[in-house]
Amino acid sequence: MNDSREQVGQLSVMLELPQHLRIQVESAFLTVASHRSVAAGDILFTQDDANPDEGCVLLSGGVEVISRGGFSTIVEAPALLGEMRQFHIDQAPGRTANVRALDNLSVLRFDWPAFYEALARLASKDDVQVVRAALQRQAWLHYLENVDEL
Repeated sequence: MNDSREQVGQLSVMLELPQHLRIQVESAFLTVASHRSVAAGDILFTQDDANPDEGCVLLSGGVEVISRGGFSTIVEAPALLGEMRQFHIDQAPGRTANVRALDNLSVLRFDWPAFYEALARLASKDDVQVVRAALQRQAWLHYLENVDEL
């Protein structure tokens, strides 16, 4: 579990949070997430899936993200996946890409509403908003990096 905490702490979104909030976010993720192994070739997310509530922290390995236009990018651990869908960045009715495991992966799967509920028990209302804003900026950055390919 300590390795998972360390990997969550290395997510790029965590870098803009103050230390006390990083600890609370790590705890919230670890409270609601389930550790899973994913085999190489398996699909983590399917394009156009309308369920925005599931997220994933990639702890080890790499994934291929294949957008609507067929553009492909490789994402290596540690990484947060599924954050774009929760903010409806592109107003599409479902997920914007397929995400396929390139390696045998170690991941934390979680439900976004459960994450926010756990965070609300650990952090102030203002701090929860700081985290939401940081996650939304991260989602927009991912979207803007790939907007021509979506």
